[in-house]
Amino acid sequence: RIFRATGLVLFMFWGFCLQVGIWREMRINIPVIFGIPAALFPTTPSLFLHAARTTVLYLVCMVMYVQDDSSQANVYPMIVLGGFAALLVLSWYRVVYAPRRSWARQVNQSWFSTVRETAWGAFVFVTGTSERFFFTAYLTDYLTSSTKILADLAHVGCNLVVRDHQDEPFTARFRADSKYCVESWEMNFVVIPVVMCWPLWLRLAQNLSRLYATGNNFPFLANAAKYALAHTVTIFSALHPELLNFDSGSGFDITVFVFVFVVTTFVTFAWDVLVDWGLGDTHFGGLRAQLMLAPAHPSLYYAAIVADFFMRNLWTVQLVPQFQSTHTVLLSTAGTTALEVVRRTFWGLIRVENEMLHNTRNYEYPTKDGEFGHFIPLYFDSPFQKEMEREAMREEGFVG
Repeated sequence: RIFRATGLVLFMFWGFCLQVGIWREMRINIPVIFGIPAALFPTTPSLFLHAARTTVLYLVCMVMYVQDDSSQANVYPMIVLGGFAALLVLSWYRVVYAPRRSWARQVNQSWFSTVRETAWGAFVFVTGTSERFFFTAYLTDYLTSSTKILADLAHVGCNLVVRDHQDEPFTARFRADSKYCVESWEMNFVVIPVVMCWPLWLRLAQNLSRLYATGNNFPFLANAAKYALAHTVTIFSALHPELLNFDSGSGFDITVFVFVFVVTTFVTFAWDVLVDWGLGDTHFGGLRAQLMLAPAHPSLYYAAIVADFFMRNLWTVQLVPQFQSTHTVLLSTAGTTALEVVRRTFWGLIRVENEMLHNTRNYEYPTKDGEFGHFIPLYFDSPFQKEMEREAMREEGFVG
């Protein structure tokens, strides 16, 4: 489970590196949209370098773990899990703490106040009580594609705490699942469904917070209703696991479950195309007036729409907690989650493009004169920005 969960997160990170490279090439102003100062936003080569280094460490540990049958092999999952935790801490520092601290120095705010406000921001994110930036919504959308990864991490946490035998060494918990963690009622019907519903709850609550802040019923109230509908798939399948065996469940219950499954898939697909991507304008061939990513190749947008239609089914499957029991299902879950990561990657490309053009979340962004407005300027390579990127690349060893 450790290698599967961390491997999928690493695959997701590679997708983000690709997104950043394409966004910058197409002049999409991601530092402004994500609310991260341009001087602190990592360069594209440095992102790919970090991804490559992490991948090498991951693959070496996985190969050593597979080839070594001794008890010492259990140290390799520990290394991977520790590296995963370090990557999360580093990302939190670069994305959350460092920008906040940089601003705090300008207004002479104390270090303690910065830490307190950052901790409060983490609490707000975990509970979903506010969507403070577009990046918060974007990151949470990725979490909704990571429900199986979160379930794996919940099992890992359970294995680290629960022991089947009192004399079992600590390192052995990284190799095999505890019987309690796999078969217990508490894990299968409480912990795992709650963990898998958590990202859906975050998006529901964030949309309600934006509804309160802006007073706009659309898209925020409608989007909250979409995630409320998605909750029903997880809750329904968790409370009635027999429905996943179509030979044993009642005809009416199975019909209701399939209906909810199909409606959820269709609604989320339609929302992707019409709202998140802003496509569907019949005056422009079913797309929209402005296309930044591939204006000369609109067929790529049509391909993305078709792919999203089929792959949204996999996203809905991710919401069903009972689909991970046997080893065969574990392998198939890794494949479907990887495909969902691919879908989320090209979804994110067009989603941020639409945000750049139309500011769909109704945020105010900084302008050149220090004021705030709803317009997002194009990303451009100013002399200062070029020097900052050259300095970052020099530190990474790309230039002499």
